[in-house]
Parts: sequence; structure tokens; C-alpha cells
Amino acid sequence: MTLLQSTLDAPTAVYRVFDQLGRLLYVGVAIDPEVRLACHAREKLWWRDVDPSRTRIDWFPNRHAGITEENRALETESPIHNVAGTTNLPVPAHLREPRGYDNIRRLRLLDSVWIEYGTLVGDSGRSADIQAYIEWRLDNPDTPLPGKRRGPVKRTRKAAMRTVMPKAKTQD
Repeated sequence: MTLLQSTLDAPTAVYRVFDQLGRLLYVGVAIDPEVRLACHAREKLWWRDVDPSRTRIDWFPNRHAGITEENRALETESPIHNVAGTTNLPVPAHLREPRGYDNIRRLRLLDSVWIEYGTLVGDSGRSADIQAYIEWRLDNPDTPLPGKRRGPVKRTRKAAMRTVMPKAKTQD
């Protein structure tokens, strides 16, 4: 028996991953679903939304049966993050998983600001622009931002409290 034949004849899993609200995030097929899920956990930006307790793994007698079930699931269950084999639109550039980065950082921005910024620098230029700004800021920590009187200053808790609670006036 060839390696290809043994792979085609091997029991095959169809796995489904869900978020905490029970929404189907992804459907996949694998001979070793634990290894495949670990790859997704390392590589996929959407993995942070996965609720591992809701992951479902169904076994099929061979690869053909597994792929048949995966295709049926893709057509009828509308997983959010599957693109291949679905009618889902391609993932926008700013949501694709970057390669070669250990940590992915989140920015808290209004959607309208992010969209306008993408229009300004181009969808694929956001990361490079933000990285260039951060590098410039690290090299120029005391240079004020436009419209600011000074550069960033780390406040102590005591200084922050003074700005929130001004000294009480004494009556004469």
C-alpha cells in the first residue's frame, strides 16, 4: 500500500470550532485534528475568539467521506472564517495573518477611523505606516506630536489624581 493510499484510507476527522456565543468560526478536515488545531492556534488571527470547550470533532471512515462532509458543512453551515470552498468573500488585507510575527497586537480604534486611515495609506499600508511611526517615536521620545505641547509623559498615580481632583479652595 502506498503512502497516498494509506492517507486516503485513514480515518479522517471533520472539526468545527465555535466562539463563546456558539457561532461557527471554522470547519476543517484532518487525519490528526489535534495537530491541525494546534497549527490554527499558532497561525490564525481569529483563533483568539475560539472557545475550546465547544470544539466538535466528528470521525469518518476515510478521507473521501471526511471531505464530503466538510464540503456539505461549508455549503450549509456558513462558517465565518472559511474562504476556500465557500461563498465567503476573501479576508480583507488588514485581517490576514501576518507571517513571521510572534505576537499580533490589537489597536483600539473606531471602525470609522480605521477605514479612513486605510483610505489614506491604502489597506495594505496600515501596518507599515504604524510600525514606521512607532520606530520614529522610539527614536524621538521628546518630540511633541502635532497639536500637542509636549511629547508623551508617563504620569504617576499621584499626578493623575491631581488633574482629576483639583485642590479644594479655602474660604477666607
